[in-house]
Parts: sequence; structure tokens; C-alpha cells
Amino acid sequence: MKTPYILWVVVILILPGYCFAASKPDQSLDVQARFPINIQYLNQNTNRFINAGATVRLIFPDVTAKDNETARLYLAGPLISYGKQGSTVELLGGERHNEDGFQDPIVNLRLLDRSLPRLYIGADLMLFPREERRRLYSLFTLETPLLIGSYQMRYGLESDNTFSFAGKEDSIGFGPRVVFPLPLQKISQHLTAALAVGYQVRSGSDPDFLRCYFTLTYRLGKK
Repeated sequence: MKTPYILWVVVILILPGYCFAASKPDQSLDVQARFPINIQYLNQNTNRFINAGATVRLIFPDVTAKDNETARLYLAGPLISYGKQGSTVELLGGERHNEDGFQDPIVNLRLLDRSLPRLYIGADLMLFPREERRRLYSLFTLETPLLIGSYQMRYGLESDNTFSFAGKEDSIGFGPRVVFPLPLQKISQHLTAALAVGYQVRSGSDPDFLRCYFTLTYRLGKK
């Protein structure tokens, strides 16, 4: 009986967004699906409050997109873990590689803070410094656990924004978010995975979007 309850949670959180989209008939819903992969090295077998490591982050193309939107992202840099709950900060550098061959450098700051009880606070900031396409991308998330039987998922809110410094229109969005952890630790203790689903109401002429991210993390180091 676990699956029906989970489906009801998805319907309750995502349906209002669909209703809002229906009120804007001139716009189509943008459906996105991506597969981020994180490879981390962090020695967790320590009592230190702060631990240092490294991250390689790969984000593969949106499988639903066409033309230039099928970009790939390659990032790497240091990772710092802090606190008893394993909060993390990452400072990464790399590039966004478009289908047309354009390579856009990136500076990426990521935060996952679990210092407060029952709250996951996330921030993902990407600065694209190239002058002709200079912009700042931000994703902010706020989640709290929800126990359904013996299965623990998370639900909350997210805000996805792009601010242009090259004369283009800014893009701002806000909406509900649900996260379903997947039990890949049964395959390997180094693996964690989750399916995140979010619906965002967008500003201006941008269509609302429904985003599905299947995130896979492989963490090296002693546990």
C-alpha cells in the first residue's frame, strides 16, 4: 500500500501547477528530464567537525529538449563537509558544452545545509562569466522529510532563476518539489540516488515547467 500514498503526494503537490498552466492557454508546459551524476571523495571515518574532499559533477542533456538546449555540464572542485548531519559546500569550475559546439565557462557554488532539525536547505549558484552571455543561474530548495510507512521521502519548495547581465530578459520561477530517495545502497554502500520532481510557475513569457531530475551520487572514502 506504499505506492498509492506516494502517488497521492505527487498529485497534491503538482496538480495546482497544472491548473495554473491551464489558465495560460497561450503557453505550453515545458517538460524537462536530466541525469546529474556526482562523484565525490570524502573521508567520513573521522570525528572532525569539518572534512575536506573533492567532487566531479556531470549533468547530461535534457532528454526531452531539442536543438541548443541539449547542453552538457562538466564541473570539478573541492568539497567541504561540516556538522553532525553531513552538510556540504562545493566550489566547482568547468564548462557548459552546447550541441553547436559553444563552450561556456562556469563557476559553481553548491550548498546543502542540514544544521536545522528536519530541514534540508539547498542552493546551487552558477555564474557564466563570458561577456556576451554573462548571467547568474540560481536554484534554491527547501525540503522536509515525510514518512509514509517505512519509506521516507521529502517535500518542499524550489525557486529556479536566471539573471542576465547581457541585456536579455531575466527568468524567475517558484513552485512545489518532491524528492524520492532510491535504495541503491543495497547495490553498493557508496551509492545514493534520488528522483526529484518539481513544478515551477515562470515569470514573463517563459512557459511553466515540470522538471524531473534523477540524481546519482557515488561517494568514495572510508565510512
